[in-house]
Amino acid sequence: MHSRIAGVVHRQRTALMARVSGREAVYEVADLFRRRCLIEGKSLLWPDPPAWSVDNLDALWKAFAENPDPGKDKTFFDKFQSQLANESVDVHRVATDLIVVYSLFPARGSIGSAAKLGYIERVREWKIPDPVPEESRALTRRLITKEGEHALQCRLSVGRVQIELILVGQLRLVIFRIEQ
Repeated sequence: MHSRIAGVVHRQRTALMARVSGREAVYEVADLFRRRCLIEGKSLLWPDPPAWSVDNLDALWKAFAENPDPGKDKTFFDKFQSQLANESVDVHRVATDLIVVYSLFPARGSIGSAAKLGYIERVREWKIPDPVPEESRALTRRLITKEGEHALQCRLSVGRVQIELILVGQLRLVIFRIEQ
């Protein structure tokens, strides 16, 4: 079963982009993300349950972008956890998937691969009882620690689906928004 997002992705697909040699794992996870999340509506890390629906993306957008916490007394993750506290397990799956996508991009400063892997686990622990399956964990670990260090930032708009990188302090978060 295809998600409502799939039709938008397929109709708007255009020419192939140039690829950088030696970054095959980045392209592999990007294609996996496109196929699993945007076409099939499943989670990147937990491929069995459907999580990537318009309703879940909208809930994440409202919880995070439309409910900012401007306080300076909490970390990004403390704020993010509070913002997602009332959201479903599936919204948390989407949020965890987005932390994986965020982690593909090189970070300024001292955010290394161990910290990025810790971010993924931290967001998962808030509400998702299932551990990350080993297949997903191995791909994520390989990508974040090696080839992902050289990935490029991007901003993408596919039909009504907008992918934005939001900078919050030292942390960038990828948000997907469905335009009405």
